[in-house]
Formats: sequence, structure tokens, C-alpha cells
Amino acid sequence: AIIIATGAKINPKKWDLNNFFEIANLWLQNEGDVVFIGNKEDDIDAKKIIFKINELESCGKIVSENKYYNFCNKTSLEDTVYLIDKGKVMIANDSGPAHLSSFTQTKVVSIQASLDFKIKWDPYLSKKYVMRSSNINSIKYTQAWDKIMEAA
Repeated sequence: AIIIATGAKINPKKWDLNNFFEIANLWLQNEGDVVFIGNKEDDIDAKKIIFKINELESCGKIVSENKYYNFCNKTSLEDTVYLIDKGKVMIANDSGPAHLSSFTQTKVVSIQASLDFKIKWDPYLSKKYVMRSSNINSIKYTQAWDKIMEAA
């Protein structure tokens, strides 16, 4: 499964939700299950992505036997680390879940808006999978997909 964490503390650090949808869609069709993690705000994001997936499934534009699971606002910190550990790869904004991946062997593609503190604050075991731009939405989902495939 891919682990998706859409959250970030402030909006300028949030990658456009449609990018996460595209990643979830590609993963479901080509690789496997999708697991969403995060807090109550991230739960809203996950539900929006799932709604779009369901719309495409209902009109036959997505055909996949893979599943999605929304654990946002439903897990403890320990459970979140467990889910990350069970993932094949993770994609996240520069946020807590991205850094929790350092407690596991799961590689994280981290989408970051900050140009300050390069490397110092990158997820410890996934420094080569960090994607950084002062305009976070200039990072295309296709570029992130390539990093995900490299990390998986």
C-alpha cells in the first residue's frame, strides 16, 4: 500500500489536493491499496479524494480491485507509525507523518515548500526523495510519481 498524508500546518506548505488524488488514482490502478493517515483536517482531504475516486468508479473510468482505507483521525501515534511501517512507500507534505517515517524502513516522498534548512529538516531516511520548491504547486504529480516508483 501507499500511505498518503495530505496535512500541513499552514496552507502554503500544502500540495494541491488534486495532486494527491492523481497519485492515489495511479497507485490504485497500477500498484495496490491506498491508506490515508492524519488528523481531523486531513480526514476532510481524504474524504474529498475518496469521493472523486468513487465518482470515477461509478462511471467506469476507474476499474481496480485495489482498495482505499481512511485512518485519518482514527489512530493513535503508535498506530500511525505502525501503518507507515506496513506501507510500501509514503507521500506527504512537510509534516509530522513525513518525519514519523524515520521510525520505520518505509521511504517517504516529502513535498516541501521551504527552501530554508535544506537537508537539516528532511525526513531522516528519505533525504533523496524530498521534492522542494518555493512554489509547492509547481511540483507536478507526474514528478512525484516518478520519485514514488524510485522509492517503492
